[in-house]
Amino acid sequence: QIVALGDAVGRSPASIRAKLTREGLYVPLAKAPAGKNVVRKAAIVQEIADALAVDVDVVGSLEKATKVALQRVADALR
Repeated sequence: QIVALGDAVGRSPASIRAKLTREGLYVPLAKAPAGKNVVRKAAIVQEIADALAVDVDVVGSLEKATKVALQRVADALR
């Protein structure tokens, strides 16, 4: 939609997005926090495997799930 709006008024999508953000009409998605406290999905899958007392290969495909979903499963198993 931003691309179409930019084409209609002759501006780049980045220009349209920046203006909408300044006006409070567009809220960008939250970025992942930078730093050392980032938990990888593989670590969460390992935690789930440990909680279920199974090898990580058994639940390895869980790594394709979203990080939020994995964290909720891990929290439920605690």
